[in-house]
Amino acid sequence: PPPPHPPPPSPSPPKLPPTSPPPPAACESTLKGDFKHVSCSKFCNIDKAGFHCRYCKCRACDFCALPSPSHRLPPPPPYRIRPPPPPSPATCKSSFNGDFKHKACSSFCKEAKAST
Repeated sequence: PPPPHPPPPSPSPPKLPPTSPPPPAACESTLKGDFKHVSCSKFCNIDKAGFHCRYCKCRACDFCALPSPSHRLPPPPPYRIRPPPPPSPATCKSSFNGDFKHKACSSFCKEAKAST
């Protein structure tokens, strides 16, 4: 008897058309010239991550996704309360026409002409 024939090869699964990558995630930025989607542009630099990672143009970079402490922006300076204004000058009375009603030392005052 003739040798048995091997079964015919099974057909290969149909090839699916190539899929396009998903569109980049939307990104909002107020920085001039920035993208409206996340990206990792060529200029993005890990040494300047604290600045560059603010841009949508760089947010898709690995170094922006998980920032290390050395690349984080510094914290804002502590809120400082303004010191109170200096006290108002002491009031005084003068018999000179046009004189101030408070103690002052103007540029025309001369110690040699001071009277008690």
